[in-house]
Amino acid sequence: MAQKSRTQNIRRFTQLTMEEPATYRITVQGHLAESWSDRLGSIHVASICHTTDANQTILVGEMPDQAALFGVLNMLSDLHLPLVSLECLSDEAHLLR
Repeated sequence: MAQKSRTQNIRRFTQLTMEEPATYRITVQGHLAESWSDRLGSIHVASICHTTDANQTILVGEMPDQAALFGVLNMLSDLHLPLVSLECLSDEAHLLR
């Protein structure tokens, strides 16, 4: 059963294109103030939460395309916040609206 689920996930992500909107969860090491959600440009941040265990910030939001995703990743890099993980949540986007 786990194999079927993994195959379904692979199919879901192979349908993703560079031009379509998608929802992402980005985790970075370090603290990013909630006020940054306004400065992240094309991303609408649904939530920013901070984990106390690992001093990480988690951003979740929808981006219009992957160019916008790369812009956000570049800004986080410019802020010297190392990327811990990036996850596409396209099927879960309805939960954030």
